[in-house]
Amino acid sequence: MSMSNVMSWVRSHVLAVVTVLCVVLGCAILAAGFQPTNVHYTVELTQPLGASGKVVFRFEENKNIPNAAEQSATVEDNGSKASIWIDPLNARSGTMTVSIAGNGQTRISHLVADVRSNGMHLWNVDAVDGGDFVQQTEGDAVTASLSQDRLQELQRAARFRSEDKVVLLALLLFAYVACALKLTVLRDVQLRYYVAGMVAIVAVVALAVYRCNTLPDYSLGGYSYKLLIAGILMVALLAILVNCAAGRPRCPAGVKLLVCLIDYVGVGAYVIMQFLIYLKYYINGHSFDEAAHLSYIAYENVHNELLPSFENISIYSQWNDFNGVMSLNEPMQFNQLGHPPLYYLIMSHMPGISSNGVDTVYYHMMWLRCESFALGFAGLCLAFYLGLTRIPHIPILHLTYALMIIAPANLVLTMTGLNNDTLAILTVTVFVWGCIRFFERRYNWGTFLLIAVGITATLLTKLTAGMVVGFTAVLIVAYTLIVDRNGKALLRKEFFVTIPIYCVAAAYYVMLLVRYRTIQPSFQKFDPSGYYQSVFYVAMDKRYSMMVAGYPEYFADQFVRSWYALVYPANVDRAGLSFMSFEAVAVAAVLLLPLVVLLVRQKDRFGRFLTLGLAGTWLVILYQWYSAQKGFMTNGYTGGFQSRYYLCVVSLFAFAIVWLVLRWFAVRSDDPVEPKDGGALLRAASLTDAGTMAVAVFAFLLVYDGYLSSFLFHMSEISS
Repeated sequence: MSMSNVMSWVRSHVLAVVTVLCVVLGCAILAAGFQPTNVHYTVELTQPLGASGKVVFRFEENKNIPNAAEQSATVEDNGSKASIWIDPLNARSGTMTVSIAGNGQTRISHLVADVRSNGMHLWNVDAVDGGDFVQQTEGDAVTASLSQDRLQELQRAARFRSEDKVVLLALLLFAYVACALKLTVLRDVQLRYYVAGMVAIVAVVALAVYRCNTLPDYSLGGYSYKLLIAGILMVALLAILVNCAAGRPRCPAGVKLLVCLIDYVGVGAYVIMQFLIYLKYYINGHSFDEAAHLSYIAYENVHNELLPSFENISIYSQWNDFNGVMSLNEPMQFNQLGHPPLYYLIMSHMPGISSNGVDTVYYHMMWLRCESFALGFAGLCLAFYLGLTRIPHIPILHLTYALMIIAPANLVLTMTGLNNDTLAILTVTVFVWGCIRFFERRYNWGTFLLIAVGITATLLTKLTAGMVVGFTAVLIVAYTLIVDRNGKALLRKEFFVTIPIYCVAAAYYVMLLVRYRTIQPSFQKFDPSGYYQSVFYVAMDKRYSMMVAGYPEYFADQFVRSWYALVYPANVDRAGLSFMSFEAVAVAAVLLLPLVVLLVRQKDRFGRFLTLGLAGTWLVILYQWYSAQKGFMTNGYTGGFQSRYYLCVVSLFAFAIVWLVLRWFAVRSDDPVEPKDGGALLRAASLTDAGTMAVAVFAFLLVYDGYLSSFLFHMSEISS
């Protein structure tokens, strides 16, 4: 066979050649011995050492550094074990003697050699039985010597199971997988984009490995949380790979749709897993105003008022009673919430809470938390449905969209406790659904009913969310009449029939205004003395001093921070973290990147909807800043900056980023627009190579910066 034929065969069977070369190199690495690294010798003793006990390992003397031949062991487990981190100078010593100073009766039961890093056990190297030692008593000490043959066997095992070998094999495996992917499922991706994407993902993995290596041990239900972190990252990498492969133009449409469905199911399961961990290990004492929310629910369970008597609602002293019994006759302090009653009426009729109809409420906190979570989870499922039916079936884009929705640090935590934000996630997403249909020119009963129900239910759930949908609705009406000049889209019977739905919310706020002369009952109005003794008012001698011009910077920093970071206990220090930090930038981008949509001049109809929705949201954020600054300057209150109030519009933020990705990286499709798309989003058959790699890296960063960075990496600190 000529050399040209050989080279031709190699070029046509590159993967086979690479596989053979990697197998041969891997076998060579396996067979070779390497310098032992991070090897520890631990002797287990037949009986514990006394307080004055001491264990010393002595090796063959090194002429250049004679002091290195003797290593004092660290006594562990109340004197029953002693271990050393063996000096590499002693790794090939011809002799080893262990001296046990104590009562003259403590002997070696057996010796274990293992590899450890930063105090974490990685794997065992070898074990030596106590019978292999020659143990002699000399006064109050026992001297144990290991034969030269057994010592050499132990040293060979350490070289064969060296940490360097594992690292080399891991690098070889990664190189092989990277080559195999480029030669098979990702062969259409340009090499420069493929390399850039792989380097970025490897950097994130390396950072995760480093972070895990520095974490202390902690158990989640008998399993190390480090294993959970590693498992999440492995599943994320596999999911990204499958999504990139399924996004190829030649992939059948049915396969793409199936992968998209699996993405949403998988992300939904990930949310449930987070919920269960929060529920068991963290939520107690860390939910936002859960005492006030539960007390409000208990009040409604007894009184069932559409317009509550806010002046009579308190936080009751038994809100965290172990037996789940609360007396409305034992107020602890005024209930500062003043929220509309829809969430509390719904929760007050859920299984898990009942009353004697007069003044005593019986509740099951776990049941109520699960039911409250279900409301928010229904909103997430609806957002997933909107993504599945509106975004072109490019799998990696759907995976990233779903991850963006669940990425904010406080989203699942808020859903885990009792909080009206959970219902707002559902009601605002219903409103977004109706608006998308409106911009798809589906001017039918369903569209106007969704909008009416979304607006009304949101206004009866939370005023901040109600302002978002209200401002957005006003902007959409103004756009339709003035810019689009399409009054017929609004002045139709389908809209007029839904007017009675709006009247429910209007009636609530009119009655509120008549009774209290305000649409937001306040703590300060109903309980002035309690207000001035609460955290909402700070005495002048204890206030922070801040210039008027300096407050916007403070508000912006805290506002964005509360999006990418949990509100931690005092013992968890993340003071140096900023929105540009590697562990926060992806989650912060979900909040900030949609602002780019406002700067894009030429837009399709969906882009115009996003502009109006984002404008309505940021108008409310600006009002929140004004209100928070006024509260700080007047009352010294440094709070009021929570961005979790806008978790309800996270689907809008995610759609905005998807729209930008399609605008920048879409490979256009000449296929006719499908009816379910309605021409709302940009049409695309796939993403460019650069777009695919950029979205894949962003998706992996969302996994790392989200639940892992904000919570799991700090599990041991938080739990302590």
